[in-house]
Amino acid sequence: MERVNSNFPAFHPDPNSVEAYVMGIHLDDQSRSELQAHFRLCESCRTLCEETTSFVHAIREALISQALTAGL
Repeated sequence: MERVNSNFPAFHPDPNSVEAYVMGIHLDDQSRSELQAHFRLCESCRTLCEETTSFVHAIREALISQALTAGL
């Protein structure tokens, strides 16, 4: 995570960390807790997380639909 400025006590997560959080991979319990705490405090990062979650869900649904259509 990168430090934003000295007036804001939280660090912003990098996009890879947000993606890992959304997909539930590559994060230890402490990192997951830190991200959750940051999302509670930071509206812009919370929005990024929500948008990423929506995108990932849409991709998963499209892949499932495609697999069902193909008979897989």
